[in-house]
Parts: sequence; structure tokens; C-alpha cells
Amino acid sequence: MSLSKPVDFSTAKLLKEKGFKERTLCYYFKNNLEEPYLENGSSTDVEFRVDLEDLYDYHNNEYLKERCSAPTIAEVVDWLFEIHGIWVSVETFRYLKFNYRVSKKEKTMSVKVPFSFEVVDAGYDLESPTEAYEKAIESCLTKII
Repeated sequence: MSLSKPVDFSTAKLLKEKGFKERTLCYYFKNNLEEPYLENGSSTDVEFRVDLEDLYDYHNNEYLKERCSAPTIAEVVDWLFEIHGIWVSVETFRYLKFNYRVSKKEKTMSVKVPFSFEVVDAGYDLESPTEAYEKAIESCLTKII
């Protein structure tokens, strides 16, 4: 399982359409995944240091039409929860199959319990956790948001 894997190009385009504007390390230029490349040293062999944070950028903006951010699966799951109140969970099932559940945060009338989560979509019998997360994200972007 790799939650640090960038989403595919079609998902990246959907995220851009749905308002994903977070800083990411990777991006797509047209449909090619671009990743930062660093070489230790420079033309004068002087050592230099670049903080990883400096490599993150806002790739989803109106001026970069042919670019779109390629966030990791984990970054998308965080964004769905923080911005849209959508929680994605993946669990294992019998025979090493995986299920996903998408829940949406709902306000309640109770002061003690100000919100709850209502299951709005689910998928079953997927081959890997990564596939389950990818399907859940696709469902969120095409059916819920």
C-alpha cells in the first residue's frame, strides 16, 4: 500500500476542477508526471541545501492551464476531510479483499454531539488498499462534491 503515491492524471484533473489548491511536490504537465530532481552540489561543486518544503508549489492556478497538481493519496484524503467534511476509510475483509466507506460530516441538534458522520458511499471486494482509496476518491469527486 502506498498512500504517498501521486494520484493519476484523470484524478488530478478532477481535483483541479473541484477546487484543490493545496501545495504539492509533484504535478502533471499536460499528462506527464513531473517530480523535482535535485543533484547534490552545483556546477562549482559547492554544497547547498534545499528544504523539502521549498519544493512544494501551487500548481493548480488559473495561469498554469497545462499544469495540475499531483497530490498523494494521503494529501487528497486530508483535503477531503478538512475542506469538505468527508471521511474516507479502508478496511480489510475476508480473503484479503478491501472495502472502502465514504462518510460525510453532518450537523446534529445535540449540544453534546455537535456532528455525526453519515455513510454516503461504499465499495467492496477490491484487490488492494491503494485501489480502495483510489475508488473512494473517485467516488467523492464524481458523486459527492
